[in-house]
Amino acid sequence: MTLTLGTEKKTIPFAFYAEEIEYQILTTLRKMIRKPEDVKIGILSLPESLSTVFSGFENGKDTIGIFTDQILKEEYGIVPEIHIEEEEIPDSIGTLLWIGGGTLSEISSYRLDQFLMRGGNLILLFKSMDFRLAPSNRKNGIRIDSISPGIAKPTSYIEEQNRIFEYYGFRVNTDLVLDPNHSLPISSLTEVEPGIIGKYAYPLWILVGSSDQMLSEVSQFTSPFQNLLLPWISSLTLFPDKQPKVKMETILSSSEEAEIRSSVIAIGEKQILANPIQSGGQKNRFGCNVRRKF
Repeated sequence: MTLTLGTEKKTIPFAFYAEEIEYQILTTLRKMIRKPEDVKIGILSLPESLSTVFSGFENGKDTIGIFTDQILKEEYGIVPEIHIEEEEIPDSIGTLLWIGGGTLSEISSYRLDQFLMRGGNLILLFKSMDFRLAPSNRKNGIRIDSISPGIAKPTSYIEEQNRIFEYYGFRVNTDLVLDPNHSLPISSLTEVEPGIIGKYAYPLWILVGSSDQMLSEVSQFTSPFQNLLLPWISSLTLFPDKQPKVKMETILSSSEEAEIRSSVIAIGEKQILANPIQSGGQKNRFGCNVRRKF
């Protein structure tokens, strides 16, 4: 199938299902109609933010190359990286993605604040804890090294950056949340009970669902989804009194059976199973929509 727009032609590859054909037609049309100046999304680039380089599937967890190269690029075209320490955020950018971590200098904090004051949107996926995974094993999937178990610790920059975040009314805590009854199995097959072969659910890969009232059904960010997978997620604390004119809406949370583990945390499956999870008896906040009109 070939689409023609003026003098431009694009060929759509073969697809088995009507849904695939529909998606490819819409995506191809957007690419043909879109102009470079139409892209209003940027990615914040700092030394500690996650890399956007895509050089294969063996890069580990600290890259968003697949996301930028295969998802954002397909939907929006080439998304520019904004080196906020070196340049102003262009007026054409309406939404800025900050994924990973890092700290802002005084000048970059000012630039980000000016961007927000003029009505810009900041999507923040911030890392407060860090650790290493075992070498990749494509057969068994993602796993924690059983010989030298992974230890998660607070990042070196989190406290400094939290001082800036608290000005805006929130804090990314130095913890990880375990939710055993709402988590995804990622291990290889094993004997989970005598005579029963299966996979252990990994409590640090939390599956939040609207049916469990863990995912907001009214927020524009989460209402399209029934479930979201949140691997190695930290909790958030809000400070409404610091920004009384700002509306703060929780859109993602754990169940009441979840436990918070702080500071230095063993994240290997065997280490987690060796320390029974203690329910905290309350929900933990994962995601919030913080907004204000200036």
